[in-house]
Amino acid sequence: MRWLADRSRRPESCPHQIPAEAEAVVCELRREHPRWGPARIAHELGRMGVSPVPSRMSVYRALVRSLSN
Repeated sequence: MRWLADRSRRPESCPHQIPAEAEAVVCELRREHPRWGPARIAHELGRMGVSPVPSRMSVYRALVRSLSN
């Protein structure tokens, strides 16, 4: 009967979200260079050796999440 119990339908993970370490670097770069946009930050992450390099849209979503917190 345990299979009839109520349980959360929330996904356990989100494959589109970048790792927490990369998100911290994104936020730090934005604090150091407030005029840089997502494309420039993604480019700089690639130059810093972050692998895999997050897309421009992933960087944008990380920046939006940091503003809402």
